[in-house]
Amino acid sequence: MDNNQAIQNRFGESADLYAKSGVHSDPDDLRRMTAAAQLVGNERVLDLGTGTAHTALAFAPLVADVVGLDLTQEMLDAGGRLARERGIDNLDLKLGDAEAIPFENESFDLVVARQCPHHFADVALAVREAARVLRPGGRLLILDSISLPNAKLDTFMNAVEILRDPSHVRNYSLAQWKSFFEDAGIVVRVQHDWLLRLEFEDWTKRGGTAAPAVAQLRAMLSSDAPSEVLEAYAIDRVSHDFGLPVGLTEGQKPA
Repeated sequence: MDNNQAIQNRFGESADLYAKSGVHSDPDDLRRMTAAAQLVGNERVLDLGTGTAHTALAFAPLVADVVGLDLTQEMLDAGGRLARERGIDNLDLKLGDAEAIPFENESFDLVVARQCPHHFADVALAVREAARVLRPGGRLLILDSISLPNAKLDTFMNAVEILRDPSHVRNYSLAQWKSFFEDAGIVVRVQHDWLLRLEFEDWTKRGGTAAPAVAQLRAMLSSDAPSEVLEAYAIDRVSHDFGLPVGLTEGQKPA
């Protein structure tokens, strides 16, 4: 099974959970995203890996129109229901792959992706595709879980993520994201990071994690973990809740 099929299987089964997810619909997080975009109001926006369209829906009232692209039809169907419930009529949801964007060169003013690139099999290709469809002067905005600049911490969290959801490919550091942008001809203007607090029970349920894997994750996110891991991810040794490093990278295609 290739990674795209794994993504479709995993997220097709959990689309309703993602539509209701507090993490993915968090208004403060979405405001952070829209504020970073420095919108004028006439933009055409492409949301890669839109899922159930929480990010696209946050942008829609602020711009001319939004296209949401995703591999999984069930996720798009759930996003369409949310759009109808909110009376959003300038959102077009399309089935497609971020690594082969089905749109012409220079057709968007802003390309965004939130909490999804860690599933991309070739993230550098996805960034190049985003750059291709951006108009000169257009902006690229990525918000995703990131790795920390320490090999042990990086290995630990990527192992946790894959155990929870095998369609996870990997988290990248902010330095790697800067390289992806620059290699695609995008000039990085802003980068910053923070810890996103995750509740263990909600996180594993939403991921459709099998019971044996949940048990193993509990063991990993416990007092048995190395002290530097416990500290870096602010792990609660009782509930197993933890802080996931998240980073935002914003850049511009030269005019």
